[in-house]
Amino acid sequence: MTLKFEEKWERTISEKDRMLFYEIYKQYPIKLHTVAFAPVRVAINHRGSLLATVLVLNGHDCEWKLNDTILHYCERGELVAVHSFSHSSLVVPPRCAMPWTFIYNSNTFQKEPELKHWEIKFL
Repeated sequence: MTLKFEEKWERTISEKDRMLFYEIYKQYPIKLHTVAFAPVRVAINHRGSLLATVLVLNGHDCEWKLNDTILHYCERGELVAVHSFSHSSLVVPPRCAMPWTFIYNSNTFQKEPELKHWEIKFL
């Protein structure tokens, strides 16, 4: 089980962020036969969109693709935003972790985000 970076990330990521991802990767073991999301950082950008950066942890024996995948952004167990994501660049190899940032536009908010105690999950 390894940590991989998508091609654009590999070229542009700072050494400081690379080390951050490796530290988080060590804290979140990949569980077999599951896909999970380890939180890294969350912010609101200048457009009012929520940017949630995670490590995608693929414990399956096959690659995991982001294709019309509904993901819920929750804080303290409560739904804050929901969106369906597709992106051809996010292909997580079997039993690997890969960083990714999910962007939730403000029109996907169910309530105002606090940016604390958050997670991304399937429901």
